[in-house]
Amino acid sequence: MPLLTERTRLTIRAEHEAQQLRIELERQRIARDLHDVVGHALTTVTVQAGVAAHLLGSDPDSARRALEEIVQASGQALRDVRGIVGVLRDPAVAGAPIDPGPRLEGVADLVAHARHLGMDVTWSLTGPRRGSRGR
Repeated sequence: MPLLTERTRLTIRAEHEAQQLRIELERQRIARDLHDVVGHALTTVTVQAGVAAHLLGSDPDSARRALEEIVQASGQALRDVRGIVGVLRDPAVAGAPIDPGPRLEGVADLVAHARHLGMDVTWSLTGPRRGSRGR
């Protein structure tokens, strides 16, 4: 009987440690997602504010588009952060983002969007391609 009790105790301990590891990994994933959302938004806001300040006197229409991008990027970031925090408060929150954040595959769209805003953007991709996704 003592051997069975010890086995049971070790099994319970192993399950508890595995659960703690899953919690820690999820906490790290959420922290990365939050960092990505806020970091991307602040970078966009900073760049667009610089563009607007630079163009305000010479090209008011482009400056206005940069300011509109700030409004859009900051609004989206607020919605994303609310969604992440909502999931932390209650995982059953409707409308919470369940998809992963931006990935490398989205760079082409980001570059196209920046060009649409009038920025002179170039990018290159080196190395072997995986799968069928391209630029």
